[in-house]
Amino acid sequence: MSETDEFGYHEVLHTASIFVDMWVDHICSHGAVKESKALKPAAIKIAKAMGDFYQIAGGAIEQKFH
Repeated sequence: MSETDEFGYHEVLHTASIFVDMWVDHICSHGAVKESKALKPAAIKIAKAMGDFYQIAGGAIEQKFH
């Protein structure tokens, strides 16, 4: 198996960004989620985890290629 190049890492970072944006725009911002005491904190927790993954992916690029 060959090593993933820098483009592959950037692809992960870009896709993570798309997923975060979609999650926030379509789930966190949805009226049903915003008014639910159960859904709202869960959605925020997931959004934070996705943001954390994005940051880790960016750090992986920096560490591996720069």
